[in-house]
Amino acid sequence: MKLLIIIFSLSSFSLFAGGSKKPPPVNENACTSSSYCTYGKMPLANQGSMKLRWYLNSKTGNKVAMDPGWCGPVAGMMALYGMKEHNKNVRYNSWLKDRTEWRYGVWKSGVGFKTKFKDGGTYNSYASNHIRDLVNAATNTKSKYHSKGSYYPMDSGASIKNSIKNKKHIEYVSMCRYKVENKRTLVANINYDSKVKQRHQQVGYYEVLGKNEGCHALAINGYDGNRLIIYDPWGRAYTVNIENIFFGRESGSNVYPNPRTRVTYGRYKKRKWANFSHFVKHGGKKSSHTILTQRVQFGIYQK
Repeated sequence: MKLLIIIFSLSSFSLFAGGSKKPPPVNENACTSSSYCTYGKMPLANQGSMKLRWYLNSKTGNKVAMDPGWCGPVAGMMALYGMKEHNKNVRYNSWLKDRTEWRYGVWKSGVGFKTKFKDGGTYNSYASNHIRDLVNAATNTKSKYHSKGSYYPMDSGASIKNSIKNKKHIEYVSMCRYKVENKRTLVANINYDSKVKQRHQQVGYYEVLGKNEGCHALAINGYDGNRLIIYDPWGRAYTVNIENIFFGRESGSNVYPNPRTRVTYGRYKKRKWANFSHFVKHGGKKSSHTILTQRVQFGIYQK
């Protein structure tokens, strides 16, 4: 299940008479465009890589035959290395000061995140704590930022985009796929909340959130128009839309409002972004929805 981000490094220059003066220094952490912003140097890695499996087995002493669920440390590595590559003047005073070979970064992220290398899985709280410690250890910075949002955050694509533009941060996020039971008609002895009814008027049926079918960690690497750019630990980059929905939650004879942030996947044809069909076969469809469950935002800005 990836942290995360992000800012576009803008290069600009001025022409000076005779070339006697140097152009002003570029602020690597400048997000000045409302239409496109990303960390262009963030690496994109694949958690299913055979070389990664060999490397982690050699480091841990395990004999894992295939990736059991290393999305957490891979997403963490992508986000952390993206931040580092755009802030090379920072003294990190941690393993981030070491080389930036991506498999090494996955291993060190996993150790810090307390990832279960043999069985797979990473808890968001451990990932957030390690990211916070790495940020706090850094010196020679202009400013630093870390924030772990609430579980099941209520955000929209617009609010996250504005947050990235204003704070210029990276995000490590968790998304989970949930079964959704669609109820097309009211049952006589069931009471539906007014907000759930309002959602029914929008889509034509009542949506009751059910079983969690699996989670995935990813990095948010900025925005493209009104969509967020995702760096997926399966080696894919694509855009998503995020919206708030009042699902239903059944309890006894009542259906209460269950507000969640839904993620839908799409293909941005101009840049040929890929769909995330390998993980969420029915994301955004009637049978299941993909829900944003956690956001970890962080950034380091060099002097």
